[in-house]
Amino acid sequence: MSDNAHLTRPSRQLEDTNLTPDMVAAPLPVLYELALRRRMSRSEFEQLSLSKWPPIFVCGLLMLPGTLSSLLDKNNNADVLWWITPAILPGHHRYVIRESNLPAILPADGKRDFVDGMIIFGQGVRDLAAIEEHEGAKCRKEWVIAVVILEDGNLEDFMTWAFVWSGEKSELFGREEKTWSMGGFLAGAL
Repeated sequence: MSDNAHLTRPSRQLEDTNLTPDMVAAPLPVLYELALRRRMSRSEFEQLSLSKWPPIFVCGLLMLPGTLSSLLDKNNNADVLWWITPAILPGHHRYVIRESNLPAILPADGKRDFVDGMIIFGQGVRDLAAIEEHEGAKCRKEWVIAVVILEDGNLEDFMTWAFVWSGEKSELFGREEKTWSMGGFLAGAL
């Protein structure tokens, strides 16, 4: 993949896409709720997309700005909001890892399948290594096409890294057995 593989592609107009995860009664952290509502301007998105560091799609605890900030040893949790935005990963499904109740993603057969998550932009070598270590040995980093909604309502799809499950499928709950949501995880409902 070339250094510029994560550059944007032509936009599409917003249709009926909802990026918010399943909600449960448990309160969500305020910074996470703000991150879910964040929409980048086109110029901000283009600027971040031109970074020499590729964006990363995450769909688990790293969607929480406080967790991401702590992992990357940042001083201010709110600063994380400037370089993350909600996204979807079409053609994939989120499973739950039996051992940890954390999410894992795999390609899906259905055209309507997608995983909601966050895109992390502009992280350097040290931060990329920390994210890769956090995602675990049973995931492999792959280039995928993710979609974000810009503040003008247009959809942008672009190349990003995602950590795709490479462990045994028997280590995951089946799609019908258990689903993962941030609210459910934080409430201890998984």
